[in-house]
Amino acid sequence: MFILVVFLLAAIVAYLIIKTEKRNDKLDIPKGVLFFYSMYGCMHCDTMQSTITSANLDINIFKINLKSDLTREYSGDSEEYKRLSQEINVDAYPTLIIGKSRHTGTMTQEELKKFLNVSLN
Repeated sequence: MFILVVFLLAAIVAYLIIKTEKRNDKLDIPKGVLFFYSMYGCMHCDTMQSTITSANLDINIFKINLKSDLTREYSGDSEEYKRLSQEINVDAYPTLIIGKSRHTGTMTQEELKKFLNVSLN
């Protein structure tokens, strides 16, 4: 029984490592573009939207909204951005991706600006 539990735990850890590596491999957002993954009805997403709006950012923001019927709504018409956004695995909302950096959850304006500054430099 003990061996079975150890084996299952090792399999779960291996799966999570592989999943994380695959997710990070796909983080190749074009320079200066912020992908903002949001979901309708998500209060944390609404909070993050307010933070982004009030921060008056000087970058291109491409917003991806997951709707209740699991379809996506996009803030722009770029087919390249749409395709790329569908290839990226997002498990939680809100999620911000810029360059090869990712942040899940809300943050203050100051934290957002620091995240963007570090990610762009």
